[in-house]
Amino acid sequence: MNRPTTKKELLRAIRAERKPLEAALKSISDAELVKSPRPGAWSIKDILAHVSAWEEIFMGWYEAGLEGGKVGKPDFSQAGVLAEVNRGLYEANKDRSLEDVRAGFESSYESILALVASIPEEDIFTRDKFAWTGTQKLVSYITSNTSSHYPMHLRMIEALKRKYGI
Repeated sequence: MNRPTTKKELLRAIRAERKPLEAALKSISDAELVKSPRPGAWSIKDILAHVSAWEEIFMGWYEAGLEGGKVGKPDFSQAGVLAEVNRGLYEANKDRSLEDVRAGFESSYESILALVASIPEEDIFTRDKFAWTGTQKLVSYITSNTSSHYPMHLRMIEALKRKYGI
């Protein structure tokens, strides 16, 4: 999918990329959602918690940046930082109930849609608009945590579905 150039396109992309993810989940039982291929490996529930966590992280960065606070964004250009953050997210969420993860998955999605809709279009597509985004446009951060993120984890879910014969 091409990078959106308007807020309308961005919201459309977020919704369009989320639909296949939600469709894939409809055929999966609760028992299959929490099944892990091996101890310490992600279940589908863990993938949902991960997606939701990154939506929440982005929203936190955005809000902190608006309020002039320090945005605690790791330096992802350093080797291993993203993997370390993802491991931390897994550890923080692995023991949450399926019901709690599902609720968070839905609420973070609704929240991020509302937030993106509320951001002035110029702020989304102007380079150097926010100190915390460096030379990147805000749209890069939004898509990285939504429309570009969903397909990556849909592939993980599809792989687990094949593994379990779902």
